[in-house]
Amino acid sequence: MSTRLTDWRLCTIKNLFLKYRYDIILILLIASVAIGALLIFAFNKATDDLSASIYVRDTLIQQVNLSEETNERHFDIQGINGTLTISVKHNAIAVIESNCPHQDCVNEGYVTETNHPIICAYNGVYIIVVSSNSINDIEVGR
Repeated sequence: MSTRLTDWRLCTIKNLFLKYRYDIILILLIASVAIGALLIFAFNKATDDLSASIYVRDTLIQQVNLSEETNERHFDIQGINGTLTISVKHNAIAVIESNCPHQDCVNEGYVTETNHPIICAYNGVYIIVVSSNSINDIEVGR
């Protein structure tokens, strides 16, 4: 009796795979593409030759070559509603002081990746880190 029960289950599983084989192939294909994309983004971090562009609204105020910075230094940027203090060190940039109410820009800490901007909406200031090795050019518009 147990052999017949096992045979019945195998036939059901076999029929299930035969009935949904294209769905299973599609799911495996989508999962493999997603895993491949995650691996590409995880290991494709360009940390050499970084520079930061600092904008107030749509106007480029200053560009800083982060790869040439050897010591930590601070400077001020005048935003719409006040002054922000920017800290720069080798391949990293941060807003360390701002008069904005929520302090989200200060809480971001040091940014070392090209896909992580610092935005202070209260002062209209945003900082974009770019790499000279990047393929896409960034265009700032309204």
